[in-house]
Amino acid sequence: MSTAIIVSGSLRHLINASSSWTIPGDYFLIVDEKIYTTGNIVPTGNSFDVIAEIIKKSKVKFSSVFICIDSGLPDEITDYHSSINMINKWKLAYYNILPYHQIRKYDRFILLRPDLYLHRTSERLRLLDILPEDDTVYGTTKIMSKSTPPYGERDIMSDVLLMCNLQTLYKISHELSDYYIENYNDTLVNGYDVHMMMARFMNEKSIRVLDDLDQDLTWAVLRDNCNDLFYEGLLRHEVDFKMLKDRSIHWWNQRHGL
Repeated sequence: MSTAIIVSGSLRHLINASSSWTIPGDYFLIVDEKIYTTGNIVPTGNSFDVIAEIIKKSKVKFSSVFICIDSGLPDEITDYHSSINMINKWKLAYYNILPYHQIRKYDRFILLRPDLYLHRTSERLRLLDILPEDDTVYGTTKIMSKSTPPYGERDIMSDVLLMCNLQTLYKISHELSDYYIENYNDTLVNGYDVHMMMARFMNEKSIRVLDDLDQDLTWAVLRDNCNDLFYEGLLRHEVDFKMLKDRSIHWWNQRHGL
């Protein structure tokens, strides 16, 4: 069975993160022209200025690289709206990958972000034994209920690492993008973030969300405070994954005042 891995998001920390991408398959990169740090509405860089060096130093080889100059979003949605940008890039990736799929007949598609560091907890990846079913998304967690004051309990879904087949990829890229735009006002007025909107979409469309990917993989999102833990794109020998994960969590807690 063959696998396509779609790496999509803002082009940050890819070199360090790519050293952990040991899932065998064909890798495809799709990023925005403008680079944003997390939560920043002002671009901190341009993908065209750094892409050649990043591709050269990446620990995986990409079958194609796609940089979005025009994301194709409606005018009322700002360029730096990271949530809809992420989902919209899945939509663009779907159409970009179809010619390769016609040749290689991929059985599974995996979505991950450029700054995601994957830590294997077993020698063998059991996800490679899974033949994804229609209307099913495989992730690291199932849809969960969370208290979201002042709105009460709401379902949320993780977007960190996802796997599906082509039929479901169409739904969670093309249809989810349209759904998000149609319900964009809920993100502004009713407090729906991307995780809530994804969960609502999956529930309404009867798409199952399973947690099979947590059998062999755990993860950490690389932040700016993690850079010194790496040397030439590899985690330093004296650094273990727990240290990396703790550093990432510390960044998040500081940012959100926790």
